[in-house]
Amino acid sequence: MNTEQKNIIIVDDPKVVKLLEKQLIKKILACFNNSPKTASQISNTVSFPKDKIYYHIKNLIANNILYVVSTKKIKGIDQKEFLPTAKEFKIESVSKSETNKLKYDEKKLNKTSFSTYRPDPGNNKKD
Repeated sequence: MNTEQKNIIIVDDPKVVKLLEKQLIKKILACFNNSPKTASQISNTVSFPKDKIYYHIKNLIANNILYVVSTKKIKGIDQKEFLPTAKEFKIESVSKSETNKLKYDEKKLNKTSFSTYRPDPGNNKKD
């Protein structure tokens, strides 16, 4: 189990790259602001149904994009807090000869062409 957030993780697995390119995943990763969040907090921040957010969280954990920071028992239910495994995910190009960086910008969510995903706490404002 991962117990510490890294600064940068280089991603070259096509499956993980495809996952990081999804708009909802970008929003989920951008919502953390370097502090752990529960599934409910993530759901509220990204305006996505709580019962459906668990699928995405489990998928992110399975692909080592999120990890469980802590688990608390509240009224007999385990409540987990999550953080991304890195502050920045650098996507390595297909040719592996060169890596490109592009800072995440929530205003450009409709443009899916990017090489690096870095959650930016300053861009979490809703328009």
